Amino acid sequence: MDQPTASYASFVATEIRAEMARQRKSRVDLARLLGVSEGTATNRVSGTYAFDLNELVTVCQWLGKPLADITKAAQQEWDAAS
Repeated sequence: MDQPTASYASFVATEIRAEMARQRKSRVDLARLLGVSEGTATNRVSGTYAFDLNELVTVCQWLGKPLADITKAAQQEWDAAS
């Protein structure tokens, strides 16, 4: 089975970006939460750079979504792209 060209981290970022959009939370809000620049937050949600585990847990708590829900949705997209 071929692996998708996008990284798994980019699928996680897509799920986080989608949930942020549903909740109308901005990248500026995310940057403040993580204590990083807006550019760094943008790089995280675009999948350019992966979230680290601590950031993922923090973001999921902020979104009110279990980490397992985010990673399950990302895995489904990853599998579908294969």
